Amino acid sequence: GTRQAWLPEAGGWHACALYKRDDLQAGHAFTGPAIVEQMDTTTVVLPGQQVSVDPWGNLIITDTDTDTDTDTDAQSGGQA
Repeated sequence: GTRQAWLPEAGGWHACALYKRDDLQAGHAFTGPAIVEQMDTTTVVLPGQQVSVDPWGNLIITDTDTDTDTDTDAQSGGQA
C-alpha cells in the first residue's frame, strides 16, 4: 500500500510506498519515496534514493539524483 508522508527535505507531502522490513529479501530493490516499517524502527526513503537489500539483509540506500551535468562554461570556453 501507500501512505501520505510529510517529507520537508523533498518539498512537502508525498505518497510513499510501504514495505514490511521482514518481507524484504536479498536482491530486493526499490526507489523512494518509501517507508520501511519494522518492529523497532522506521526507515524513510526519500525521492531520489534507491534501496537494495544485500546478501546479509542490510538495507543499502544510495542517492540516484546526482548532478551529472557537465560544466557548460568549460564547454563554451568560459564565455556565457
